[in-house]
Amino acid sequence: MAAWCVILALAAAQSPPAQPASGPGGSDYAHAAVVRSQQRSGDRAYWLYEPAAPAPAAAPVVVFLHGYGASDPTPYDAMLRHLTRKGHSVIYPRYGSLWNPWAYERNAADAVADGLALLATPGHVAPLSGQIAFAGHSLGGILSLRLAQFSNAHGIPSPRALILHDAAGFDTPAYAYMRLDDLSAIPSDTVLVLNCAQTSLRDHNATEVWRLAWTGTAQIPRSLRNAIAIPTDRHGSPALISDHLGAQGGPVDAIDWYGYWKYTDASLDVVFRGTHREYVLDDGSELRNMGLWSDAVPVNTARTAADFGY
Repeated sequence: MAAWCVILALAAAQSPPAQPASGPGGSDYAHAAVVRSQQRSGDRAYWLYEPAAPAPAAAPVVVFLHGYGASDPTPYDAMLRHLTRKGHSVIYPRYGSLWNPWAYERNAADAVADGLALLATPGHVAPLSGQIAFAGHSLGGILSLRLAQFSNAHGIPSPRALILHDAAGFDTPAYAYMRLDDLSAIPSDTVLVLNCAQTSLRDHNATEVWRLAWTGTAQIPRSLRNAIAIPTDRHGSPALISDHLGAQGGPVDAIDWYGYWKYTDASLDVVFRGTHREYVLDDGSELRNMGLWSDAVPVNTARTAADFGY
């Protein structure tokens, strides 16, 4: 019994990885500050995050679509500031209340159009033409796919990249208003990255949209797609817990730096800068690595589409 107590005490003493100093997910920020502003009110509200110190003349744009009920950006603020300091402007649409899912898609598309127009005016960081990506968490993952499928109908640009974090399942009450019966209009040169907490893989509902997003986008070549499961690891303290809310941070840890943030950064770098493919689309150590505990034991590594037979 005493030996087991010693082993448990040693395990608990191990601290998790710190944020990497560079690369996707890293702290090598191009901008020291972020200008955050709320535009409009009610269900049509959206927030802008713009890089500052120094403020660039123009930047690529990331549209971030939140999960069900996250009507202001607070749960995602750390990630949104990270993306902005890496050199992107972010549009965060509220898109609706808990009770009007039929309006979500229209409101989100309207916020994207209005946000792009506002960014193009003096006093803002101008959007780079054609340089836009959609990222979505949970219900926002479904909405990201819908906006990509119907971008022309909504009068908004098609995304260069689609990054889904733990997309919601079919049982969400909003799915009836945002069905994914056809994804064939998503351009074939779109980078598609599907992230999922590894614990969610045991829940069929949690992976329904994940799988549909993969099977429904056969027009996108395998070289531009990946599905990644982000692991939990309890080797040390605090433990690294990967679950459906992992993309929301709180507290920010290696699940963010080596998981959600890294894969988002790398996806954006692939389409906007032509770099860091190895961190998100290939299947090597750069993608799978989740850092080291303080005793140099590797954190459980990520799994990819190749592991699921995709």
